[in-house]
Amino acid sequence: MSLYTEVNDMMIVTADCNGQDSFLPEGQLRLLVKNQRFAEFLGPNAPRALIDFVHDKAPRVFLTIWSTFEEPGVSDLLPIMERLQQCSFTDDMLPFDKTDYKLKCRVRGTAKQCSHPGPLDVFHDTVWNERKLKNFCTEQWGFVVPVFKKGEAKRRLPAGIRLPFLHFKDGGRGAFSDVFKAGLHVDHQKSFGFELPPDDIVVPVAVKKFRNDPEAKVNARNAWEEEATTVDKLGSISHKHLIQRMAAFSRGHEYYIMFEWADGGNLEQLWLSEPTAKDHKLTGDRIITVLEQLYGLTDALCQLHGTNTRTSTGLIQQAGARARTLAPPVRNGIPAIEVDGLDASESPPVTENWRHGDLKPQNILKVGNSTWLGTLKIADLGLAKQHQLFTHLRDNPTNTKFTTQHYEAPEVIISSNVPRSRRYDIWSMGCIIFEFVVWLLYGRDALLAFYKESDRFKDHSLETLYFVANRRGGTARVGDVFSHWMKHILDNDPECNKAIPTVLGDLLRLVKTRLMVVDLPGPGRTQGRCDSSKLREELGNILKNARYSLEKRTSYILADPIRARILPPRPFGNRETARSGTHLLPNEGLPLEHRPAPSRSRAPSPAPLLNPRLNDAWEFVEDNGFAGQVFNRHLQLEGTHPGSSSVTPERASILCNRCQRLDFWVVGFAIRDTLSALEANWNICELCRLLHDSWRRFGTADSVEFRRVGSVLAIRGSEAPALSIYRTNLNDSGGLSNPPKDIQIGFPKLPDIGCPTHVEILRQWLQDCDKNHAMCCSDNNPGSYPARTPTRLIDVGPKGQETVRLLETRSSQQGEDPSKPAGFEYIALSHPWGDRALHQHFCTTRDNIHDHMNRISDDSLPATFKDAIRVTRDLNVRYLWIDSLCIVQGEDGDFEDEAQHMETVFSSALCVIAANSATGTSDGFLKQRPDRTVVVVARPSESPFYICEAIDDFQRDVVEGALSKRGWVLQERALARRTIYFTSRQVYWECGEGIRCETLTRMRNQAAFLGDARFPNVATGSSKGGQIRLYESLYTRYSRLQFSDIRDRPIAIAGLEQRLIRAFNTKGGYGVFERYFGRGLLWRRDPDDLQTALERIDFAPTHRQQQQRLRSFRVPSWSWMAYKGSITFMDLPFDAVLWETNDIKSPWYYPPRNGSDKSWLSTSSDGGQAELVGVARDFVELVRDDGRIIYDGGERPRDVALKCVVVGRRKSEVVAESYVLVVAPKPHGEVDAAYERVGVGAIPGSWIVTGQPGLEVRIV
Repeated sequence: MSLYTEVNDMMIVTADCNGQDSFLPEGQLRLLVKNQRFAEFLGPNAPRALIDFVHDKAPRVFLTIWSTFEEPGVSDLLPIMERLQQCSFTDDMLPFDKTDYKLKCRVRGTAKQCSHPGPLDVFHDTVWNERKLKNFCTEQWGFVVPVFKKGEAKRRLPAGIRLPFLHFKDGGRGAFSDVFKAGLHVDHQKSFGFELPPDDIVVPVAVKKFRNDPEAKVNARNAWEEEATTVDKLGSISHKHLIQRMAAFSRGHEYYIMFEWADGGNLEQLWLSEPTAKDHKLTGDRIITVLEQLYGLTDALCQLHGTNTRTSTGLIQQAGARARTLAPPVRNGIPAIEVDGLDASESPPVTENWRHGDLKPQNILKVGNSTWLGTLKIADLGLAKQHQLFTHLRDNPTNTKFTTQHYEAPEVIISSNVPRSRRYDIWSMGCIIFEFVVWLLYGRDALLAFYKESDRFKDHSLETLYFVANRRGGTARVGDVFSHWMKHILDNDPECNKAIPTVLGDLLRLVKTRLMVVDLPGPGRTQGRCDSSKLREELGNILKNARYSLEKRTSYILADPIRARILPPRPFGNRETARSGTHLLPNEGLPLEHRPAPSRSRAPSPAPLLNPRLNDAWEFVEDNGFAGQVFNRHLQLEGTHPGSSSVTPERASILCNRCQRLDFWVVGFAIRDTLSALEANWNICELCRLLHDSWRRFGTADSVEFRRVGSVLAIRGSEAPALSIYRTNLNDSGGLSNPPKDIQIGFPKLPDIGCPTHVEILRQWLQDCDKNHAMCCSDNNPGSYPARTPTRLIDVGPKGQETVRLLETRSSQQGEDPSKPAGFEYIALSHPWGDRALHQHFCTTRDNIHDHMNRISDDSLPATFKDAIRVTRDLNVRYLWIDSLCIVQGEDGDFEDEAQHMETVFSSALCVIAANSATGTSDGFLKQRPDRTVVVVARPSESPFYICEAIDDFQRDVVEGALSKRGWVLQERALARRTIYFTSRQVYWECGEGIRCETLTRMRNQAAFLGDARFPNVATGSSKGGQIRLYESLYTRYSRLQFSDIRDRPIAIAGLEQRLIRAFNTKGGYGVFERYFGRGLLWRRDPDDLQTALERIDFAPTHRQQQQRLRSFRVPSWSWMAYKGSITFMDLPFDAVLWETNDIKSPWYYPPRNGSDKSWLSTSSDGGQAELVGVARDFVELVRDDGRIIYDGGERPRDVALKCVVVGRRKSEVVAESYVLVVAPKPHGEVDAAYERVGVGAIPGSWIVTGQPGLEVRIV
């Protein structure tokens, strides 16, 4: 075998440079030297000294010469190598820099004037022409690949060097760096002590690559220098619970740090991947394992805090002021910053102390599988700060920027200009231990609920889950959320509330009394937050007692293993009611029951109220013009005045002296009280009773504070309305003793359902929208949807008639334009059918259609239909559409035909009635609503006003109601121009101008796009990214909804999909748009769905389809509509994916078969085979997929040859990642030569066979 062939076989392709280059591993080079392979190619006459020179000092030079001269003969090779030996050109001279050489080389031949090193004289020889020099420089890189050694300082490598990594896997993008999982060739690391299986040549490592960020003023080189310096200084300590730093190196203008790889992910990922509370197992062994790991982490922290030299670990953030600029917090590494210390002339020779500065679950990594928890190790030590003087001797402020807010200690705000103590880390450890205990006791769902509590904060710079700070006063206190959760667990959980000690009880009390303490000890003070050595001591005692308890089987380790009925804490302040911020009140800290304003200004209070469940704002809009008009009509109908109306209480309320004196109309009005004081007045003051009961619904803290925001009273800590304020005097002057004009006119008591006032409200809503909301009316909204009269309508007749009849509109139009629905102005009903065993499913069939066209008695109809007919008549509308009556039901019905027109049924309706309060057809929705408490505040010479329980909650009553969980309803709401919702609490109106409540309150939500009468107007005005997020959000939400017949899943959204197709000006169907074709295909199983597999829906042909030889409805495997279960979409970066146009073609790529310009193949079509044409490629090897492939069925299909179709590729300098559909042949006998989708993946390009042309397949 020739040397060239032998070496070429030994070369390994590097994943660096996208796999275009290769290198010779160090072990193979050693093998060539050991076997004296170079001697035979120097010829039998080669001097022994030359052979020794080549093997001992210049094997890399020899291989480079061999490659440069393309297997030279002995006659050519021998003089070249002798000349190299003569000039002492050894491997130490590599890599050779031709540019530098030319700058320093003055002559050819003799080199007396050259300034380069002497060994480079060899290149003066005439054999070295320009091409040979260039080849030499290129070929050398395959033989000079670095070997990383434990303990070596940072290295600067030349730009052309090849890195010995066999694969890269994208691990995450941080604010200023990218982190990759890389496979390092085993020969290119030394003394790190890795144990690999036999014949395994890959060492898994983490590689962090730094990036420039001009906006944050972060320079990659400086950041790397600073962090590398820090981890180098920390490099001599070795601790079991610290991630090992392996190397810091640069290559040209690229900057890297390499660490040991944590194969088990981080602690947060472990917590969130564990079972939910129902299946969560709490055992003594699990508790012992957690204690041992916490003790180990604390021991590592002690060494970090108290010794001269420390270990190296990585993946860290920068450090200094607060982490305001990172949203969300970065989890995969940010450059560290300079190590602050004193000059030698200023610092006494004391022990160096270090602070980590960013302890959090994401920076605690799981390594190995020795136990279910593995070994937990602290990472991100690039942020660690050196403290050459103890904190209380320093006066320079800490310089640690970009830490994660959730786990920051309060001194980051209240003492931002004061040097930061190592006890900063102890606060963070307290947070971690607390969350560990919550997870142990209740599982993942409870921990997620705890995290979600932060949604309620308005100013995250002043409040976290663990503390609340006052920047101006320089003070802080332990946070309400943490205190609430801690108190509940200690008081109620059997693992913590026993008279005798328990492990978890002791852990929580340690957290409460010694870790989560705002005060820090200083000179002469020993109380306050403990240090790491004390924490280690306390944990050691708990661990010792726990081991003894486990051995002796006492209850200390586990008080009660049966936890089926043990509930986690309820959200603080009753999260069922929305809220958003706690820092609402001016003059915070005034110990007054009633806070006066400096003046009697009539400036209105600020009013939007935030609802974090929507991640947007519900704004309560003053609507007194309309409300006054409705109230006047109410008084006319009753023939009464405001004080004696049925919607107002008959008498003034009894108030205590304090409440009688309250001046609600001053700016900044607030009431502060204690729960005990409200309880004391409960029997003598109706307002105190209302305040007390309202607070009880929100929480159980000892004190409460209400503030007026517009026409509501909100509780401190929750900007959602607790109480509503109304006025009824329509002629108030707005004087000092009367309610301001911005106080809403409204109904303190709701009118009786169906009474004249109730009907008048519905009529006024409809009339006002017709008159003032031009874009909500079909005549003023041309082109947004096609107008079409439904095939059938119900003629309800005039009010008082007792029968209805079914009408076929085509035969009744008598020459009118059938495309215009104006001749048949109708209302559509949105309702639940309900369980057939409990509800009458009254339907039109082929057997009874002629009877229904003759007459249907009102008495024969179920209650929900009766109520809909009553409302239709009350609104003076002649026609009504109800699905079960207007569509012929049964296998011989016309559901398939009518389903294609659902878009126009709802968009052409005058309005839609939504029966939210009905559970089924027999339930009805015109029900009496529960009364609410009303307090009448009536004072001499002042118009009365009313304080009531707040019931205006469209989010709770409609968006999160039972009806909205039905699959058909999403489309109905989006396509309707106006909807009247009959809920169990009150009636709501929704149109393109917002929400109106029966109380006469008005609400608006800028993000409530489903209520847009011009849906999807938001899409047409959005950016490309906005359109993508819109349809992804819509389809994800839809996939979680319920169906009585799951086969309706693709049909129940077909009309809405057609709207989006027109808005995007594209073609599409089956949940995919041609304009966003690649992204639409890359959907996946929802990881948050407890159902681990998607279930294929059986679209077998119906009896009618078989008899009439109609094609059955087909949904292709590449569409999420073909499956039962929730989905989401791969989170792909914008403008960072190259979409494949050759390997995959959409169904709409080919021209329509009928020559039409329309989107001929859509979700609602019943013809054609929706198929993709793609090039299916083999996998190189798919022994394990590392979670990079998500199988639709939950696990990899067995006994089938999988292939992949590339949909797109990541634009990346380092990682060649491909986004693929995973496909498999369809079972025998189904479709010849056809494939079906079985999963989706984001995989390295090296996994795919690209050297062959691939197989063109149809994916159906």
